[in-house]
Amino acid sequence: MSKIRTGLIIGLGLAIAYWAAAMAQQPDRSKPARAEFACLTSAREDFQNGKLALLKDSVKKTIETLVSERRLEEQYCLRIARCVVRTEAGPGAELQAPIEFSNCLEEVSLEKYDAKKRGE
Repeated sequence: MSKIRTGLIIGLGLAIAYWAAAMAQQPDRSKPARAEFACLTSAREDFQNGKLALLKDSVKKTIETLVSERRLEEQYCLRIARCVVRTEAGPGAELQAPIEFSNCLEEVSLEKYDAKKRGE
């Protein structure tokens, strides 16, 4: 079980590093873009810390652990959607939030199960 935890921790760390490097290469350095980046970074760090806490607290997955993990994923995706929508204006912003939330949940699930989108 410790090999799985170690692998998850390393994988999560690599994912954060890759994501941060990709975001750092973005040409837009406006104040709203920096605020969005800071918001996204904070959400990702809190999510990773929450996942690590769940891994440390439970040796085997109970139903409660699975529910806690899912709620953590949902809260993370809600924060991601809010980060992205906060910098947008107009009527499109209201439509963008559910799309961002759904995309985030899909990405988290794909990452969690080491899967690929259909058609890839």
